Amino acid sequence: MSSNEGGRESVDTATREESRKGKATVKSKHHACRICGDNLPDSYLKPNCDQCVQRLLAQEQSTLFESMRMLIQQEVRSSVQEIRRSLRSENSPGTSRQLEDSGPSSGESSESEEEDRSGRPLFPIEDIDHLIKLVRSTMELEDEKEERSVTDVMFQGLGEKKRKVFPIHENISSLIQAEWRKADKKVFIPRAMKRKYPFPEKETEIWDKAPKVDVAVSKVSRKSALPVEDSGVLKDPMDKKADGFLRRSWEAAAGAFKPNVAATCVSRSLFVWLSQLEEKIKAGASRSHLISEVTTAQKASAFLADASVDALRLSARSVALSNSARRALWLKNWTGDLPSKSHLCSIPCEGEFLFGSALDNILEKAADRKRGFPSTRPQERKFFRPSRRFRSPQRSGDKKEGWRPSRRSKGFMFSRPQDSSKRPGQQ
Repeated sequence: MSSNEGGRESVDTATREESRKGKATVKSKHHACRICGDNLPDSYLKPNCDQCVQRLLAQEQSTLFESMRMLIQQEVRSSVQEIRRSLRSENSPGTSRQLEDSGPSSGESSESEEEDRSGRPLFPIEDIDHLIKLVRSTMELEDEKEERSVTDVMFQGLGEKKRKVFPIHENISSLIQAEWRKADKKVFIPRAMKRKYPFPEKETEIWDKAPKVDVAVSKVSRKSALPVEDSGVLKDPMDKKADGFLRRSWEAAAGAFKPNVAATCVSRSLFVWLSQLEEKIKAGASRSHLISEVTTAQKASAFLADASVDALRLSARSVALSNSARRALWLKNWTGDLPSKSHLCSIPCEGEFLFGSALDNILEKAADRKRGFPSTRPQERKFFRPSRRFRSPQRSGDKKEGWRPSRRSKGFMFSRPQDSSKRPGQQ
């Protein structure tokens, strides 16, 4: 019995030692990093050390960005191919017949054509409120907070939603008003502006001058022996003035093409530059290289600011000239003299009315104080008559030798028309 008990005790001790060794080996596995093999503290529960984890994350992040870039390129290529296939299928005769059979309305077709011409915008329209909010915060403009009652909160979904709008600075308004003050001013493009927006002359030659009158049309207004372009002359002086204003309006509107086209090119390039800058920042580019990229973006944004102001000034000049052309058309049927009509065409433009408050001031300064144009009745021709008709018989006590015109002050065009029933010499 003693020998059996001793053997059992030896076996138990052996199994205990083996279990202890196994536990020790298991504990040693938990305390060593699986990648680098460095020993880890007992309280550390992760299988890998922090340095190895950060190294793995950096490698996976770079590969993730590369895979995302490849995925985006593949999606863009596939979408472009699908668009090309759809365009080819639309140009085929079978689809054209189907479209003719379906018969879309003219309004829907015109809207779809306009959308196709405008292209796909880069900026999502859903982000416009957020962009306006950032612009207003940059300009330190706070939105007015209205006090709402309980009933306003209850029925707020039934009324029109108040949208965020871009601010109009007073300097912008004064710039537009400065161009509108001189309604008949010619278009002047300084030399610095021409140097700022260089374009090929062959492509922009048609922008610089207004279109000439065709030979077939010029023959109608002026009979010339030889067919010469732009040789026609309008007969009515107000028609000539309206044509001149419209020519200048063309030059101003076409002059705004160059800053607008240049701004479009620079802004889209800036979009690409900022996208590349974001990738370089994520890739860990050098600080000097990033600073140079930021400097380029700042110069591009400054160019966009100048180009937008130049285009705005030319657009305001075009609006003022087109308003003067409308004035010339409306004054054509008035029997006033040409200098008066020219003066009315050149008064400042206000925007609300065709002539505005300047016309009211002119009418107030008239001698008869009557706000209205004189009658458009044609003036009667005065024929020569013997002196007897102009010399009425003198009455006793009358010192006048005959009829004389009244010396009442008259405006140059706003005088009250005389009564035709009362003739000189009649009482």
